[in-house]
Amino acid sequence: MVFLDYLALLGLSALAVASAVWFFKKRREVLELLRDVTATLEEYYKPSDKTYTWIGYLIGYKARYVLPGKHKAFILFTTVPRHALFYMPVVLLAKRRDRLEVAVVPHDRYVVGELHVHKKGSWIAEAVVKKNVGERLREFSVRELDLGGYKYVAYYKDERLLSGFTELASKTGIPLLYASAIPQENMVVASCEVTRDNVVEFLDFHKELLEAFTKPKAPPRYYGKTW
Repeated sequence: MVFLDYLALLGLSALAVASAVWFFKKRREVLELLRDVTATLEEYYKPSDKTYTWIGYLIGYKARYVLPGKHKAFILFTTVPRHALFYMPVVLLAKRRDRLEVAVVPHDRYVVGELHVHKKGSWIAEAVVKKNVGERLREFSVRELDLGGYKYVAYYKDERLLSGFTELASKTGIPLLYASAIPQENMVVASCEVTRDNVVEFLDFHKELLEAFTKPKAPPRYYGKTW
């Protein structure tokens, strides 16, 4: 009995050591990923003003950028809790990935219609889109898409917006999670499973979505006398 207790103590000690070693190794990896992705975002957007709000230690952050031209960008960057050794089986079973969401509100353009697309089989993406659609589901046409090796479900009102998304998404191999054009907030949103290598490609894709889903605002009219 004493021998079994001794073996159990050795086993627990080994697990504790392994967990500590794993934590510090993965902690460094996560911090480096956060640093590199953030640097890429700031280099790409060159914000004149920025505000970061941490969601939790080694989990990620929300950010608000003021961009040149008075545009606004809202960032959500979340990482997989890979630093927790004993939580990794849950992460693997749930197929969780690091995720980057970008939402841009253009100052001089307006969103021309409403569209919501999510990756089929992703419960996170489906939950986000269905929250945006809400109780208005019957207002939308629904179609399944097969683009770039990924399957999506689209909720749309305007066939032209769907065609624009289909054309752009079929040209990219980015693992998109969801995309939305939201005229009520004059916002274009997209999210993907992010890596260091696909950040710029994803931001370029989002920029193309923004151009496809918006039109320039009419210049303001001036009335009265001119001097």
